[in-house]
Amino acid sequence: MQKTYFLLFFILTSLSTFAQTDLQGRLTDPKGAGLPFATVAVVGTSKGTSTNLDGYFSLKLSTGKYVLEFRCIGYKAKKVNVEIGDSPTQKLNVQIEEDVFTLKEVVVRSDEDPAYEVIRQAQKKRLYYLEEEYKSYRCKVYSKLFMRGEENNQSNLNIFGTQTTIQQGVFYLSEALSEVSFQQKDKQKEKILSSLTSGDTSTYSKNYGVWINFYKNRCFRVNSKSFASPIAADAFAYYDYKLEGVSQENGLEINKIKLIPRYPTAPAFEGHIYIIENSWRIHSVDTRLSEVAAAPFSDTLRQIYTPITPDINSVWLPLNMTLSFDIKSSKMRGFYQMVTSDYELNPTFSEQELGLQTLEITPNSHRKDSIYWEKMRPVPLTLEEKEDYESKKILLTRLTEKPVQDSIVKKENNVNIARAIFLGHTHKNKFKNTELKYPALLNVFSFNAVEGLVFDLPFSYKKTWESGQTLQLTPSVRYGFANQSPQAKIGVRWQFNPHKLAFSMG
Repeated sequence: MQKTYFLLFFILTSLSTFAQTDLQGRLTDPKGAGLPFATVAVVGTSKGTSTNLDGYFSLKLSTGKYVLEFRCIGYKAKKVNVEIGDSPTQKLNVQIEEDVFTLKEVVVRSDEDPAYEVIRQAQKKRLYYLEEEYKSYRCKVYSKLFMRGEENNQSNLNIFGTQTTIQQGVFYLSEALSEVSFQQKDKQKEKILSSLTSGDTSTYSKNYGVWINFYKNRCFRVNSKSFASPIAADAFAYYDYKLEGVSQENGLEINKIKLIPRYPTAPAFEGHIYIIENSWRIHSVDTRLSEVAAAPFSDTLRQIYTPITPDINSVWLPLNMTLSFDIKSSKMRGFYQMVTSDYELNPTFSEQELGLQTLEITPNSHRKDSIYWEKMRPVPLTLEEKEDYESKKILLTRLTEKPVQDSIVKKENNVNIARAIFLGHTHKNKFKNTELKYPALLNVFSFNAVEGLVFDLPFSYKKTWESGQTLQLTPSVRYGFANQSPQAKIGVRWQFNPHKLAFSMG
């Protein structure tokens, strides 16, 4: 009997230990407008989250007392004492005020802005913060990719190597939760724990963790152009600087420095970088790519760093990064958001843990249900995102009905003469998960001096299994009428472990 009571006591104690309260709220400016992509951090830890596009946040905490710090670029950081009870949810709305930056008296050369000396000091510390301050880390990562089109222009957009068609409204929304392990120098592995794509439960989401490291000389690449960090070793070749003021935050002086590209097409950012006085580390970044330098993109890149340990000399690492983009030529816009938490500093990794494989996908990580995501999602969905998930879920249910599938397959497999001649054709069997691709007849015949008229017919067959494994055969038949030389070959690609992106070819 005593054993029974002890077991019951142990179970109840364990449940109370692991039970968490969902702290929900909204971060606003003095006018009551929601502040998007701000950070909410538990002081003295690396635990935190970010606000969504409308300023709402959600943070799961165990029973106890905490100090939360709310930070948004351009606003004064604010600390709030919170006591978490045993209720499932708890509300907390916070308002912060715009930051005030004032210029202080400094002794400088008459022909130089004080910002240049701050940048020089940051350049001296750049390699230390990049390669020496810590040896390794492990952390949790949440990422979201959201894209909306203004019209159905049917143009294609490459998302992490996959072609997606731009459509009016929300045409792509995905989330992923992963674990990232990093070790100097540039040894990194990301393990996707779960992923979710609106309107598609058959594949893994296309987004994963992508940090833009401003301590690197070349920290960002777009349109075959590598952009220089504002504190790169050669930054003065690309930037002019202006100190716009200094503010106080938790006893630290924060320098606000305006970034000015030295010439219109310079591979440089516009905007601001915030650097901490004396330690000369990056506090936050609020930049954009000019349309001249990165046409046709117009991008805004924001990144907020945070101390991940309670001591005064804590390592600062990124907690929140947002890349907002507007592609005017395609009439679409969107954002990529990444939030880290639960940093473990200087863990030891084996060679096996950080081998050649940089991305691993957990089997069935794309099959988590809505209950899982409600519990695990660190950044709450906006109303528009909720509606997109729900409407595409209903549509997906209808599309999986056999009469609808038969109609779609029949339409897709219908071949007309124009398509056969100029475009080729792909015959799909959605029930057997097979594809048979034929080239355009216009490309089947060619001519050269050795073979004369050449008949060349390549085609491919692809089979996909429920496990994600794929087999692709690419046979080709070629015949030259002048030299009467027939040729035949076949290529084989067997993706035997899609979760580790492993495959063999023959």
